[in-house]
Amino acid sequence: RRAVGAVGAVSFLEEVVVPLMHRIGEAWEAGDLNPAQEHLAVQVTERVLAWLTEPMLAKAQGPRMVVATLPEERHGLGAKLVAAAAAMAGWKVSDLGVDLPAENVVDGAETVDARAVALSLVNPAHNDAAMASLRTLRDRLPSSVRVLVGGAAVSKMKRSSLPKGVETLSSLDSLRKALSR
Repeated sequence: RRAVGAVGAVSFLEEVVVPLMHRIGEAWEAGDLNPAQEHLAVQVTERVLAWLTEPMLAKAQGPRMVVATLPEERHGLGAKLVAAAAAMAGWKVSDLGVDLPAENVVDGAETVDARAVALSLVNPAHNDAAMASLRTLRDRLPSSVRVLVGGAAVSKMKRSSLPKGVETLSSLDSLRKALSR
């Protein structure tokens, strides 16, 4: 929380949270963090993001976005980061949570009349299933609803295999630019 005050909310996401997420992931993969330690670090980070964004979400006047992760994707910190960045851009954000079938993401987007669906894909081992889910989302959602995907697993995807109309994000800056269009 002190870092938010010191560098500002947007810089906090870029300069503190993003590098922290990378370090947590790398330490977990290297076996330097056990699951309890990784969960604790994620929970603390999620609480700070909630503290930061809840006031923004309460007064948001922009379009609606839903964020989620797809089946077998249980790491939701990236989705929370996207939700925070979207809230800072004035979007109303509904976080649907982790490990959600595409059909349920569609239902959630329809329920809140979302203009965008943002998905965090972290584990490349699930990319084939994620591609199938992205096809379902793109087929079932109106073309006016944008489908945005980002996260570590996206860099391992064959972009030419993505369904037409699915936009990839490589950074929070690319998210902000996408949201401003």
